[in-house]
Amino acid sequence: INEVKPIITSLGFHGPLPILDSNLANLFDLYLQMAAIITNPPFDQLGEPDVVETEVLLGRMPQARVNNKAYDPVFPQWAMKSPVVSCKALEAIKAGQKEMPPAKVIDATFTGNKYTDYYNRMNAIIDEVISTAKHHNDNTPSVVVISDKEAFTGEPPKIPIHPVLLTRAIHTLLVNTGIERNISVVVESGYVRSGHDMGVLVAHGASGVCPYMLDEIASQAQNPEQALHNLYAAENY
Repeated sequence: INEVKPIITSLGFHGPLPILDSNLANLFDLYLQMAAIITNPPFDQLGEPDVVETEVLLGRMPQARVNNKAYDPVFPQWAMKSPVVSCKALEAIKAGQKEMPPAKVIDATFTGNKYTDYYNRMNAIIDEVISTAKHHNDNTPSVVVISDKEAFTGEPPKIPIHPVLLTRAIHTLLVNTGIERNISVVVESGYVRSGHDMGVLVAHGASGVCPYMLDEIASQAQNPEQALHNLYAAENY
C-alpha cells in the first residue's frame, strides 16, 4: 500500500514447511513455497510486461469446438484488466447494468459447530452454482460471486468457508459436466491477504478475486484514495 509494489522474496525460505507448521493459520500457506527461480527469458509480468496478458472477461463465453470454427453468438461480458477485482468494480458488477451479464451473490458462510454443518452448507453452495450454470439463458446470471462478507454477523455468528475448498470443488464439477463456459466465478473473501493468495484462487478456477479486507485496510489510511490506488496497482503487477 505504501510502496506500490508487490511483495517479492528471494533466496528461498528457511522456515518450516507449512504442512509441518503447528502455527498454520491459513490454507493458502499450504501452497506457499518461496524459492529463487531464474528463467531466461522471464515469463512473468514483471519481467515481460509487454507479452504477458492479464485481462479477464467475466460472463458467459461462446463454446469453442475443434471441428467447427463457427462460434455461438458472442455474449456481453465484463472486461477486467486483471483477475484482481476492486470492491468498487465488484459492486458495479453486483448492481448490474443494461445489456451486461447479471450477477448472483452466494453467501459462503455457515452456522453451527459441527463438521456436518460445514459440509452440508458447502455442498449447498456448490449445488447452487452448478444449477445456475446448467439452467442458463440470456436473463439468468452468468457471473457468480462467492462471498464471505456476511462472516461473523448474526446470532449465532456466521463462519466463513475457506474459498480454496469451495473454488476447487466448484471448478472441478463445472469442468466435469462441461458447463464451465456458462458462468464466471468471482471470489470475494476476507481470507485473501496477498497476491499469492489471489494466485492460488485463480489457479483453482476463480475468474476474479476481490480482497475486500485489504480494500478496507487501505480505505482507513490517511489518504484512502492514494492507498487504494497503490493497493491495486501493486496487486495488478
